[in-house]
Amino acid sequence: LTMALRQLNWTQLCCRRMQSTAAPSSIVFDRAAKRLQRDRAMLDPEANQYEQLKDEVAWRVSDRINDIKREFGTALDLGCGRGHLGQHLDDEIVHQLFQGEYSQGMLEAFPPDARDKDLRLCMDEEFLPFAPNTFDLAASNLSMHWVNDLPGMLKQVHSVLKPDAPFVASMFGGETLYELRCSLQLAEEERKGVGVLYPALMRGIACLLIGLCSSCVPFYRSAGCWKLVTTGWVYLADN
Repeated sequence: LTMALRQLNWTQLCCRRMQSTAAPSSIVFDRAAKRLQRDRAMLDPEANQYEQLKDEVAWRVSDRINDIKREFGTALDLGCGRGHLGQHLDDEIVHQLFQGEYSQGMLEAFPPDARDKDLRLCMDEEFLPFAPNTFDLAASNLSMHWVNDLPGMLKQVHSVLKPDAPFVASMFGGETLYELRCSLQLAEEERKGVGVLYPALMRGIACLLIGLCSSCVPFYRSAGCWKLVTTGWVYLADN
């Protein structure tokens, strides 16, 4: 880990070079704008009232991790938000948890009782600043739908994992927010005469499985499952 952190500056330099040579057609989401949105959301003193879905799915991800009959010395949580997944991971199973998030505002808004606060990192999930064979476990909770190059990210995750180390992740399915997506499209058609697609709402677990099964992502084996989670926001109509 010490060697991995020492190589941080070198890796960030490589990431900047990769960003400068990326094909414009591969950029779907404006990552800088998304970071500002996350920072702004954390300015709301009641922001935690709108995160029950992340907490619910984080518990389900942690349950899958607990099904693996081993302990993990060092783990990585990609797109950790306010530490939703870390709240459900027992330190007797996951001894050290590095929590990476693109938004500094979210990292600063961790709950007072959050674990491993000294291992929080402000980083981009698309460019991992770690040496190969660093982690015994990697996880991600409802974050990867904002990634532009999903196969490229998965390849980096594979690189920083030790041999036979698992990667457990959750991602929104294609039917997520179906009612909201239809409402937005109907409103656009009514006002502008043309419908608009919302990429972040369209991407689903199929993208994840395609990336895992792709020849450029050398995971030994992969598996996926569907879960339907229905939730609601009591105060949504008042806002």
